[in-house]
Formats: sequence, structure tokens, C-alpha cells
Amino acid sequence: MEIAVIDKDLKSYIKQLRKKEIGFFDVPEEYRLHLDIVKIERKLGIRKILIGEFILDNKGYDIIRNVFFVKEEVLRDINDELSYRNIETVFNDFASYYEFLNGDIYKDACYYQYIFLQEEIERYNIDLKKINYLSLLDETIKDYTIESTQEELEEYQERERGKIYLKKWIAKFKACNTYEEFQKVLSKCRSSLFSDNLKFILLMYIYSDKNKVFDIIMKHVNSGYYPNIEHEVCFIYNPDKVIKEYNYSLGASSTNTKYKRKMNKFIDQLKSGEPQLQTYSYFDKSTHYYCVQTNYYVEERENKICIGDLNYYFETFEELVQYLDNDLSNCDLSGAVLPKIDFSQYVTNEKTKLPIQNAQNLKYSVVKYYDQKRECFGVVQKWEDSNGNVLKEENHSFKYFFNYVHFLENDLSGADLLCCDGIENLNDVSELNLSNVELKSSTMDKFGLQYEKCDLRNESVESFLPTLKFEEETTLVLDTKREFYLDYEEALKNQKVFYISDLHLMHRIINAKCKSKSDVQYTLQHIINNLLEDIYNLGSGVLLIGGDTSSEYEMFELFVSLLRKSIDKSYYNIKVIFLLGNHELWNFSNEKLEEIVQRYNSIITANRMFLLQNDLIYKDDNNLINRITTQELITLSKEEIRLKVRCARVIIFGGLAFSGYNESFNANNGIYRNAISREQEVAESKKFEAIYEIVCDVLGDRNVIVLTHTPKADWCNNDEKQKGFVYVSGHTHRNYFYDDGDYKIYADNQVGYKNENPHVKYFYLENEYDWFSDYEDGIYQITGDEYVNFYRGKNIQMQFNRDGIIYMLKKSGYYCFIYETKAKKLSILNGGALKNLTIKDINYYYDSMEEEIAYVKTPLDKYTEIQKKIAGEVKKIGGSGYIHGAIIDIDFYNHIYVNPSDLTIRGYYALDIFYKEIYPSVQELLEQKCPKLFDNYKKLLTAQESTALAIRNEKNEIMSTPELYLETDIYKASREIKKMQKLSSNILGVWYELEGYEKYLPVKGQRSYSILNQRELMHCSMECTVIEDDGYEDGTIIEHTAREKVKRKTPSIIIEKEVVQKKSAIELKGSFAELYPDLLVDWSYEKNIIDPTQIIAGCNEKVFWKCNKCGNEWDARVDKRCAGRSICSNCHNRVIERDARMRKKENV
Repeated sequence: MEIAVIDKDLKSYIKQLRKKEIGFFDVPEEYRLHLDIVKIERKLGIRKILIGEFILDNKGYDIIRNVFFVKEEVLRDINDELSYRNIETVFNDFASYYEFLNGDIYKDACYYQYIFLQEEIERYNIDLKKINYLSLLDETIKDYTIESTQEELEEYQERERGKIYLKKWIAKFKACNTYEEFQKVLSKCRSSLFSDNLKFILLMYIYSDKNKVFDIIMKHVNSGYYPNIEHEVCFIYNPDKVIKEYNYSLGASSTNTKYKRKMNKFIDQLKSGEPQLQTYSYFDKSTHYYCVQTNYYVEERENKICIGDLNYYFETFEELVQYLDNDLSNCDLSGAVLPKIDFSQYVTNEKTKLPIQNAQNLKYSVVKYYDQKRECFGVVQKWEDSNGNVLKEENHSFKYFFNYVHFLENDLSGADLLCCDGIENLNDVSELNLSNVELKSSTMDKFGLQYEKCDLRNESVESFLPTLKFEEETTLVLDTKREFYLDYEEALKNQKVFYISDLHLMHRIINAKCKSKSDVQYTLQHIINNLLEDIYNLGSGVLLIGGDTSSEYEMFELFVSLLRKSIDKSYYNIKVIFLLGNHELWNFSNEKLEEIVQRYNSIITANRMFLLQNDLIYKDDNNLINRITTQELITLSKEEIRLKVRCARVIIFGGLAFSGYNESFNANNGIYRNAISREQEVAESKKFEAIYEIVCDVLGDRNVIVLTHTPKADWCNNDEKQKGFVYVSGHTHRNYFYDDGDYKIYADNQVGYKNENPHVKYFYLENEYDWFSDYEDGIYQITGDEYVNFYRGKNIQMQFNRDGIIYMLKKSGYYCFIYETKAKKLSILNGGALKNLTIKDINYYYDSMEEEIAYVKTPLDKYTEIQKKIAGEVKKIGGSGYIHGAIIDIDFYNHIYVNPSDLTIRGYYALDIFYKEIYPSVQELLEQKCPKLFDNYKKLLTAQESTALAIRNEKNEIMSTPELYLETDIYKASREIKKMQKLSSNILGVWYELEGYEKYLPVKGQRSYSILNQRELMHCSMECTVIEDDGYEDGTIIEHTAREKVKRKTPSIIIEKEVVQKKSAIELKGSFAELYPDLLVDWSYEKNIIDPTQIIAGCNEKVFWKCNKCGNEWDARVDKRCAGRSICSNCHNRVIERDARMRKKENV
């Protein structure tokens, strides 16, 4: 029966492949290597073996992994014939490999050190003469020298020829006498091969006669068209002159006004203080001109911020040195080809790079290594001058060992192959040069190589019986992993903090039976890889290492150094905070505690990490680590400390803390050896306790992490925990965890003496800060910058450049922001969007806030509960489950809409906000568009009686097939829900009129005017002069008094026609920022001059993006980004690598 089911599914997938209903990745893993599937995919062109001029290897035997491999191209998207992706299929035996290739095993294949069995030779009639045992590579390391290759020379000459055309384009611009002529030349240049050099060309045009071209250049700047040089003109010309002529005209009137405000703000920033300048020069390999670049920096919130740069270009070397007054300091000429020049006549420094042909005493080095993370071999060739400046560098990467050894001509001397698990599979190393190679001692023994043995001191691995007992009793707690699953919104509000303590590296090394220094390094690297792999898979952030890392200083130093190198290779920005434990003090009985701390701090700081000892560090909203020292915590006022951490996303206070209050396990038991006495221990704990009390008093309302080596009972007379604080500790080896939402203790990752597979654990910490946390309830007038800072604290990037007044209403922990125009009109703010308010009294909104919040929250909570239930079911079957507004994502193209009016649900497929296919039910959407998820859905139905996804809408009963739906009304409703959902961040961004609001309205069609410029008698019997009156109670200005205080009024009746305002495209369709908040996090606010709240999702403008995960930058049109046709290539490749690693683990 089971076989019949399998055959039925197989036939179904083949049928869908034939009809092009599914692609390669839609076929379940268990069927992908089925020969019938492979055959039909190859026939349809969905799958094909890699071939081509630049394909170095496509099949063969990998001795390191002991597997056969085939490189293939597969079609990612069945509807896009260009969307191929490379994959590697591996086989554990020759028979499967041979069958998969249908006997095509000779061409473009390599079987380095594979020994064919006699049975295989006879069964498959293998011709050993056709077998390639060497490599699939022609070139070797000798083909790469300091001399330029023929290809490099040709490229250089091509750039030199391009320089001629650049000069012609510059001449064409210089010939322009009017802006109209300038526009024509600019348009032609944009369409030419030199469009990428337009900014360079325009700068050269300006420098030709900057006063003459000022008017033309300012008209270009005002046009808003590419290239944008508005900041450059402020550096070149007098900023006051620029702002006088600045009149941005690309957008609507409101947009143009906004850009002028931004320009004013930039010039104010430029003029507010003397900018710091940083200048360096180089040979520009793109234009082949010599460039002097000046970066402009200003101080902002104790940080040095670059606000722009300006490049000056010179055609010849002689022009450059004349401009620099013969000073070539910080000048990089390594890319230039110059005749023999006596550079001794110029001023140089250690950062000066001379042309390669002029450099002397060059040092050549070759680094050979194995990259465990990328699972490939690498070779780096470097040529350095006497100052260590790299003049030329060649990087080579090899997936397979046979190409690696061929490239190096069998010379593996000095290679770091320590972490290459599988190198021991080599059958014959007689032809390899393995001198000074880094390998494990077991591999060295196998190959008969000599190595230096290490002498490990057993006194460094002393264990204490109480901690050993606790460790054995709580092993289950240590081994238990706690997984947290947050939706997208919650993930933005929280960040992961990773922690581990009591690594006891000397125990790890002794237990691993390390015989050589390489063994020690391998053991430490294995631990580091475990720690970082968890962080990479779960998200980068902060790593806390809570003491007792190593009792040997040298091992601690090696561990820190290897950890730094591993983090740098990964390109992840991980902030590592260390504590010292009692074991770190063992070897320093003759030094003072301050000296010991300084010794460790030196090596930790040198590796760009942080040591915490009786002080406080915090991560600000620029992801920078700042420190408040012990002395500052004691001497600064409460207000001064709170001001420092106002924008802190993580606050950590801690130190070793000692065990002054522990009467049973302390210095008298030798836990510090002879480094600390009992009296010192008590004093240190009391010192730490006093500072802790200051932190509690000052930051009691913040989520402070208290990171200590010893538990709170050891260093504090009162073991009661501070509500909202997170306590992380180690030392006891008694693994313990408690979290009820208010009180949190994480002491459950104390590795101890015996665990040989350490991993990090993590907890979530709120990743937001409240800019107005110190404000009492009330109404406040705030600036635009403060409003932006508030949203930045909520992890929402936005711009606000309006000139009116912003009121911040704070009540019972909730915020509401109201904008007032010069005409006294009020609007409620939702990020950068505004919605008009009816009542003109700001006090009304403050008084009604709690009632309005309850009015919105009650139905929203019910609606959200339904959404979360559906989203949970989507996650169960492997879908996204991300909720945004009224929409729940299944994946990028498939979604569920929960109708706010009647709570019915609709499944639909969407390519963009217009093209949507509505399905009769969610089940049918899954069956047609998500076959893999549909399989999981059927399993879910089998396991439980019902699911929220099985609801069939009564309104859709008559629908039997998907229907095309081009309206955008669901997004309008979704936007409204999205606004309401901001209540979860304590922001009231919508306002629905409450019952009885009419009494606060002015009489329609009637305005009452007082007599202007005449004296009036007030109720208090004092006289005043009416200087302005616009007819509304809140719009009267009578020398700082209100109209109701005036006795006599002379009204006149004016009937006004109601004006119906035309709605903009953004009001009708919604802005990009509202519709795609998941993409908004990648918006580059530094480079884009466009406001994402002022464009629609269908905008075809090309803008800049910056990946919020890895920092990679690229440019793409907004509509293509929304349609999923542009993603971060860096993260995409990492996902592919991660998937490959996960599949490898599953296979193992």
C-alpha cells in the first residue's frame, strides 16, 4: 500500500513538471534524485550538468569528503528561464554516481587518489586510461607574479583609451553656455557607456570655471536628476550662496518644500561647527585620473559622522604633486603606471604606496589555508613594500583538493590545514611537500611527520567537589535548549543576547588528549566554531562570556585571538563582553587585583572586545559600545547617567562580583588560589554591591543585564531581584533558569568540567528605547528631530521635514503625536503620514486618549487573536506566518487576507499589489501554489481534527476556480489595521471620533470675528487689544489671552462652501513605507533623497538599498524590489551556504 502511494506521488510530480506547474525546488527532497524525476527535468531543461569555458570542475571524486560529486544548474523559477542556480549533488558510492550520470564519467571529471575496486572496473567496464587522476585546472601559482598579466595590461590600456572619451565628454559640457545645452549633453551622456562616470565629469566641468557654471549647475541640482551633487556644491561654493539659489523642483510642491528644508538642515549642520577634514589621494583605476578625496566629518552625539566627501581630479601626476605641494603622504599610486621617477624628492610617509614598478625591497608572501566555514581551500599571494603596504594581492579559492594541490604544484609547505577534517583520507602524500604544515597530531602520525609536543600542567585543571556535584545534578538543564519563535514584528522589537560561562578550556584541552600545540588550537577552534555557528544561525548580536574561561593566561589569550579572527572572517558584527572568573586569577598571586584586571583588559581590548569589571557598558543605536566607568557611576548625577544611556539598546552592568556573602564556598576554600584573601573578597563584593544599588536607583525602569560570575546571593546581602532586570551568572555549575516575564535569571549555561560540546544559549531583550521615558504625562511641544528619534528608538527609520508644530501627548504609557500647521489645522501623525483631525482643541485629544485607546484596542485584540491563530497554523506547515496589517504571509507570493469587517479569510497569490489571484479556499491555494506546504497541511489535518486554515468562506462558495482581482481595496483596509496595530508599541496613530464629539466642533458655515486692533474689556475687568482672530476658539490671539475671556464680540456671518480635497495617489494606494515595512528596513536613508513615505510601491525610480542584516549595498528600482526581483545577493548566497550546511548535517 505504501509503495502504491509513493508511485502515485511520483507520477503526480512528473505530471506537474511536464506541465511546468512546479520547479526543481518544489519537488520534495526524497524524490529529487529519483531517476525518473532526473530524466524528465533534464529533458525539460530544468536540470543540466554545468559546462562551459569557465567551468573548472563539474564531476568527480572528492578525497577530503570521500564522496563523488556532480555540479549542476537548476531552474529556480519555472516561469523565468534565466533564473538558474548552481547546486552540487553528492553520492556516497560509485554505483549511485555512475547510474546518475548514465555512465558519462570521463569527460571533465577528476578522480584524484580514488582507487577503483576490481569489481567496479569489471561491472562498469571502466577504461582506466581515460581516468583523470590529476586535476581539472591548467594554471598554477607561477602564472601569477608582481608583473601585470596580459589581461591586466589590456584592461589598463582600455582604461587609457576610455580616458580620451572622458576628456571629450568634459569638453562637450564645457562648451555649454546655457542650461538647455547642458541638458542635451547630459541626456546623451546618460545613454552612453560613460554614464557611471557622470559625477566625475560634472565635477571636472565645475572645476573648469566654477563661477561661470554656477547658475547652470544649480539648475541641475534643483532638477533633482542624476547625478545628485547637491552636497558637493555646498563644499565647493559658499553654502549661503547655494541655499539662496536652491529650489528643488522634481516633485510636488510639498515634496519640493521638504527637500529645501533638508538642504537647509545640511547647511546648518555644515556651518554649526568647524567640520573635521580627512584627506587622502590615489590613482583612480576607473577614470585613470589622480584623485584627492576630502571627507567631511561632524560630531553628533559623541560620534564622528561623515556628512559627505569631495573629490578633486588631475589628469597627470605632475598636476597632482603640484596641487599637493610635493607631499605624497597617504597617497596610493599602486595602480598607476609611471616612468622611472625619483620619489625621494617628494614627502612620503608609511602609508604612501608607490607604483609597483617604482617600489623597492618588495616582500612576497603566500598564505595557504583551509576555510572551514566556506568549506574550501584558499591561497593568498601578497606583494608588500618595506612599510608593509600591500601593493598587489591575488586571492584564489578552490572547492576541491585536487585543484588546490595542482595550483600549488604539490607544495603545501606552511599550509594551515588544521581544521580540514578529511585530510587524513589521503592515501599517498609522498609527492606532497608538507614541511611546516599545520595538522592534527593524529594526522601527522599517520603521515609520519614530526611535530613539537606540548607539556600541559595538570594543576591547571583542578576541580572543586561542590561545583562538580552541582554540575552532575543539573546536566539535563545544561543540555536543554530553549527555542523562541517570534514573528517579524516581535523580532524587530527584541534582540538576541547570547551567553555562556565556565568554559574551563584547560579541562577541554586535557579531555581532548591534546599532544601538540596544533591539537590545542584545533580544540579551541572547534569550541569557537560551535559558539559562532549558533549565533550565525540564530542571528548576530551580543555574546556574554561570564568568566572561568581558562585558568591559564596563555590559553585565554589564544582563545581570544582565535575568536577575533573567526568573527572577522564571518563579517558578522558580534559584540563580545568578557568577565573574569575566579580561575582567571590563579596564576597571579603576586599581583594586585587592579593589575590582573588590566593585564586581561589589554588583550581583550586589543582584539576589539570588552571586559566588564565593576562598570557599565551599553550599545547605542549606532551599534557602538560605550562605557560608564566605576568612577562615573559613583560621581555622576542620576540625570547625567540617564542622559548617557538615553539611546541605549542594551545596558550591561557587571563584574566578577566575588563571594563576599557566601560563608561556605569562598576564598578560604582556595577558589582564587593565593590571589585573593577572604578580607579582599568581602571588600570587593561590598564595593560591587554599592555600585549595583546605584544602578538600581538610576536605571530601575530599564531592562539592565546584570552580568556577574558569581550569583547574586554571593555578592549581595539581599538576594531579591530587581523587576525588569536580567541576571546572568555562572561559577556554581548549578545550572538554573527562571523567567516569569518580570524576574529573569539565566544561569543555565555553565559548561563546567565535563561537557565536551559547548554551545551558546540566548534570551530575548527588548531592542527598543523610549526617547521620552523621563517625561511625565502631559502635552509637550517637540521638535522634528525628537519625533524622528522617538521612532528610531522603536526601530522605525523615517524622515520628518515639515515646518509646523508637533505635539507629543503622553498618557499612561501611551503616546499620540499631533501636527499643527501654520493655519492651526491639526492632524494625527502615523510615522511620516498625516490624517486630518476634526476638533481643533489639543486638550480634547489628551483628555480622550484613554477612551480612544480602549475603543481601538477592544476589537483589535479580538481580530489579532484570530490572526495569530491562523499565523500559527501557517508556521506549523512551514510557512512564514508573518502578520502585517490585515495580511498574513504564507511565502513571498502567497498570502491570507483576514477581512476586518466580517473576519472571513481569503487565500490569494500576488505578483504585486495589483495582480492577484483569489482562490476559493486557503487549501486550494496551497495545493496549486505551495505543494510542499500542502503536503504538510494534509499531515496536519491527519494529526488534528481541524485547523484554522480549513475554513471555507461562505462568500467564496460559488467560486470554483481562482479569479483575477486587480483592485487594491484590501491594502487600504490593511493599512488601517497596520496603523491600529501600532498600539502594541504604545503608539496611538489613528483617531476615530468618539460618541458626543460633535459638541467640541465649531458651528459649521459660521465664523465669528472680533473687532481687530481695538481694545476689548475682559471678564476680569482688564482691557486688551485684539491683534488677530481667525474665527475659531483655539485660533484667537489677544495678547496671550483667550477669546472666552473677552466680554464683547461683534460677530459677522460668512457662509463658506465646503472644499473637497482631491486625494493623492499615496492616499488612494498607500505609500511604499506603509505597504512594505519588511522592505523598508533595507532603505538607505543616507544615500536616498526620496522619502519612502512619499512614493507608491509601483514607483519605477531606482534607489539605494542597504541590507539590515549584513550591510551589503546595491541599487534597484522600487517596483522591482516590491515584486521580489531584487534581493541582497550577499544574504542570498549565505542562505544557500546555510541550506547546504543544514542538508549536510541531515545527511550525517
